[in-house]
Amino acid sequence: MKLARKDVKRINRGTVFQFIRNAEEPLVSSIVISRATKLSLPTVRRIIDYFVGRGLLRTAGAGNATGAGRKSTLLEFIPDAFSSIGVAFDAYDVPAQ
Repeated sequence: MKLARKDVKRINRGTVFQFIRNAEEPLVSSIVISRATKLSLPTVRRIIDYFVGRGLLRTAGAGNATGAGRKSTLLEFIPDAFSSIGVAFDAYDVPAQ
């Protein structure tokens, strides 16, 4: 069975999210995420842009460059980005019909 594109996106986002959330280091780069999750670097960068846009990640400076090329951007997970609210109804709250 072939997965739909939206399902693959959801799975990849979940993979990256879990890696960042459970990382031993508080700051992580897209290159480290790509290597650890076996996802391509462009895919990881699109997912990171998605998370930054939703306030789940923030950039936290630049990492060390190894060899030629630009320094990698370090990312930090924002644990307080989401809240949840629960609402409970019982028989006393629901009007009789």
